[in-house]
Parts: sequence; C-alpha cells; structure tokens
Amino acid sequence: MRLLQHRIAGPEPCPYLDDISSSTETMLMTGVTCAELDELLERGWRRFGPVYFRPVCTTCDECVSVRVPVATFVPSDNLKRVLRRAAHVRMEVGEPVVDDLRLALYRRWHESREEERGWKPDRIGIESYAMQFCFPHAAAREFSYWDGTS
Repeated sequence: MRLLQHRIAGPEPCPYLDDISSSTETMLMTGVTCAELDELLERGWRRFGPVYFRPVCTTCDECVSVRVPVATFVPSDNLKRVLRRAAHVRMEVGEPVVDDLRLALYRRWHESREEERGWKPDRIGIESYAMQFCFPHAAAREFSYWDGTS
C-alpha cells in the first residue's frame, strides 16, 4: 500500500445531520490489497476510488459503518417479501463499468440530491466517473440491477 496524502478536514457542516459539525480523516492511497482493505473496513474506513475516509468527529459518533456477517445472515420475513416482489429484477455482479447509461443514471441521481438536499451541482464526465467508481482495485465489484419488466 502506498500512502500519497493524509489529512483531516473540518469541522464543517455535517452532510447527514442538521446543526452538527463533522470532521473527516482522508487518505489517498494506491496498491491497497484485499486484505489491507478488509482491515481498513473493520476499523471504520470507507473507500471511494483511491480515497479512503472515515468520520473523526469529537462531539458525535452517529456515523457507524455497518458490516453484515454473511456466513450467519438470515433474511427477515420483510426482506423475503421484498425479494418476492422484486423477482423480476435481474442482478449482475462484475467489474465496474463506465458507459453513457451509468453516467446518465448517476447524473439523474445527483440532480435529485441537489433538489432534495441542496447539494452543489455535479456535471461529472466520463473520466471523473471512471476515477471515482471504476478505480482499479482487486476487491472492486459493481452490482447492477436491471428491471426485467421494461
């Protein structure tokens, strides 16, 4: 693993909770192995492209990374109902892909966040999308869901 940059940003307005400030520890890294990524995730880090980050707020601990123990997971009755209702949805798992369809979907989603949450506009291009969502990593997988009724 190669650390290229390390910083702590904040305090700044929390993106999740109103009237609270937040601070974020960020590392820009390359060459992170699957085992190293797993260790980072266990310690509350999250990954977005080559950027690894975690909240380090001194007055709040509401942001908690959730890890599901897959080997012992048992779906609830409600989840089983949701799965039955979504039986027409096809899921594909593979390497992350950048294309016009995914870029348009991202832009529509971000525009909804701009309206609902006051986010700053983001007119992301293919290169930025690829860097953020398709950055090469041995553990990177894209889960895509396709509506089989349309």
